[in-house]
Amino acid sequence: MIKAVGGVAGVLTLQFNEIDISEHLTVAKSQFSALNDVNCQIGVNNFGSSAKSIEIANFVQPDMVRLARSYIQDIGAAENLETVKSLITRTNDIKVDVLMPYIEDAATMSVAWSVGARYLQGYYLEEPSSTIKVAS
Repeated sequence: MIKAVGGVAGVLTLQFNEIDISEHLTVAKSQFSALNDVNCQIGVNNFGSSAKSIEIANFVQPDMVRLARSYIQDIGAAENLETVKSLITRTNDIKVDVLMPYIEDAATMSVAWSVGARYLQGYYLEEPSSTIKVAS
């Protein structure tokens, strides 16, 4: 697949659910290593859904994590905002980028800029396209 989409490092990112990784840590570690060897980026989806999210990310060393939806809901509340900031800071400390999804309105967007996530995603930024665009 990597060769088909251009062959350069970072052109393809595969995401795995955190729960699946946590249930198969040894296999995940070897798979992440093998995919890394062929310049495939790795992402963890639903990050923060377990009590040991940081430890899991530190063990498998993904390139990126995508926060679980529960972290974005009610992010305007001070305690939820501090929880998200803390999780992102701890994730950045282990040199893993954070994608903050589910940015659906201006209020969430304004908060998203302040929490330290490197990537933002959601309908507020751009609705999904019905066509696939491939850069040449």
